[in-house]
Amino acid sequence: MRMALSLLSVGAIAISALASVGCSDTVPPPAQGAVSYRVWRGTGQSCVVQNHSSNAPNTGRGQNVTSTGVGSVAVDGENGAKVSCRVSGDGTTFSVSGELTLGDVSFSVSTQLSPGDKEADGKVRLQDNLTANVFAQPAPLLDPPTPPCKIDISQGNFDVGTGWVWGHFKCDSFVDERSPDAFCSAEGTFLFENCDE
Repeated sequence: MRMALSLLSVGAIAISALASVGCSDTVPPPAQGAVSYRVWRGTGQSCVVQNHSSNAPNTGRGQNVTSTGVGSVAVDGENGAKVSCRVSGDGTTFSVSGELTLGDVSFSVSTQLSPGDKEADGKVRLQDNLTANVFAQPAPLLDPPTPPCKIDISQGNFDVGTGWVWGHFKCDSFVDERSPDAFCSAEGTFLFENCDE
């Protein structure tokens, strides 16, 4: 009986020790992000959107993300936001991918960046209540595909590091994926942080 109680005590101590080790593991913070952008019909373009701008999150105070500051961020899992991102690299080159969905705005970017890049090639997809359809550049459904967007991290506080990116995109041949002859122009500023590495 005494031995059985001793074994139970040892078992309880072992379970407590395992539980305390599990509780001390730190949970990484959720991914977060923000985007501000505008889409417009350039000269000779057939874009259905004449001039439109939006933000996610939308603070109601104009452009949310600039090269010098961010008004508010969307946090994955909060207020209906879905944010996922990965920024990994060796300090000289970073592989970047990020997706943000909040309300009717859906934005994604993927690129390869080095600190100070002004015109890195990138892929951007965007949709909201006014654009209605998904717009993308490059547009692989065209033959030949449109050229990639340009990503700039050389201005203000823009930069890239392991687990985060803050930059600007410019797309000259932003294409409606459901109407491939509908070209627009687009540009915007984005931030992703607490990303997978």
